Amino acid sequence: MRGRPLGCAATLGVVGLLLAFIGLVVPLDAAFALAFGWLRHSWRLASQVRLEPIQLGTFLVLTFIAVGLFRRLMMTEGPPPTEAPDHPETRSARRLPAGFAWRAVALCLVAFTAGIAMVGVAHQLAWLAVSPEPWTENRFSLSIAGSISGRHLHTIAHGVSLHEDEFQKLPGTGAYSAGGGALHSWMTRLLPYVGHPELYRRIDVGRSWRDPVNADPLSQTVEEFGYPERERIVLPESIEGRGIATYAGNVRVLGPNGCETSREVKDGLAQTLFLGEIRENFRAWGDPSNLRDPALGVNRSPVGFGAPWSYGTQFVMGDGSVRRISDRVSPEVLLQLATPNAGDGGSELLDPF
Repeated sequence: MRGRPLGCAATLGVVGLLLAFIGLVVPLDAAFALAFGWLRHSWRLASQVRLEPIQLGTFLVLTFIAVGLFRRLMMTEGPPPTEAPDHPETRSARRLPAGFAWRAVALCLVAFTAGIAMVGVAHQLAWLAVSPEPWTENRFSLSIAGSISGRHLHTIAHGVSLHEDEFQKLPGTGAYSAGGGALHSWMTRLLPYVGHPELYRRIDVGRSWRDPVNADPLSQTVEEFGYPERERIVLPESIEGRGIATYAGNVRVLGPNGCETSREVKDGLAQTLFLGEIRENFRAWGDPSNLRDPALGVNRSPVGFGAPWSYGTQFVMGDGSVRRISDRVSPEVLLQLATPNAGDGGSELLDPF
C-alpha cells in the first residue's frame, strides 16, 4: 500500500515529461498555475509593495477597535459564576471571550478579502474574453523565441559597433535637427550594418521619418528589430502603417541628450545599458523617440523595458554583450546602470539578483 502513492507519482511524472517532450505543456502549466501560481504571483509583487508604518499602525488600531466594538455589541446577559442562575437580581451582562471576538473579526476580514478577490476574478475573466492575446502560452516556444531575440540583440550590438567605427559616433547622434525636429531613429541608421543596406538606400535621410517619401521603406518589417515571427500573434502588425520594433534604446545614452561616442561612457561600457527588450506600447523602428528609461524598472512600467518571457529581460551592454536582468532588480540599481558617466557603480550591483 505504501508503494501505491509513489507509483502514482512516478506515472504522473513520466506522463508530464512525455507531454512536455511533444510540446503539450498546457495541462502542465494549468496544473502548476492552479497549485502554485498564487505563490509566484505573490513573490513577484512582494518587491513592489511598500508597507508604510502609518498604514500598519492604522490597521492595528482599527482592528483592536473592531474587536472591542464586537464584544460590546454582542454582550449577553448571564449569571455571575458565584450566584444562582435563576435569581433575577443576580443576573448581569457578560462579554464574549476575547478569543472568540478575534476569530469573528478575522473571519469578517477574510470574507471581505474573498469578495474583493471574486470581483477581481470576474474582471479578469471578462478581460480575457475580449483580449486579443492567447489564453495560454507555450513556455518551450517562448524559450526558443527568447533565444532568437538574444541573437537579434547581438546583431544590433554588432551594428552599433560597426556604425561607430565608420562614423566615429553612436547611431543616436543626429536623430533630431538643430531646431528640435525629428529626423530618423538610431535603428534606421543601423540598417546597413544589420543586413539591410538596400532598404536604407531607399530612405531619404534628409527628410523627416514622417515624410510621405519615406512611408514605404519605413513600413517594412525588419527581422532583426523584432521578436521572432512565432510571437507576432501578441504584437500589432504595424504602428500607423510603419514597421514595429520590440527593442528600445536607453534614453540616457542614445537619446538627444545622451552620448555622442562610446568614449563618453565613463562608467565603463560593460557597466552601462545601451538598449533592451520591451513588451508593450511598441513604437515604429523608424521613430526617433523609440527610447526608454531603464530607471523605470523591468516589467514595472508600461513605458519601461520588459519581455514576454519569465526568465528576465535581455539588454545590450555598451561593450556589445547581452545580459539578462531579472524583474527583481530595483529601479535604483537600474538607474546606476543606465547613467553613462555618473560614477555610481556597475554590473556588480546585479550580483545579489
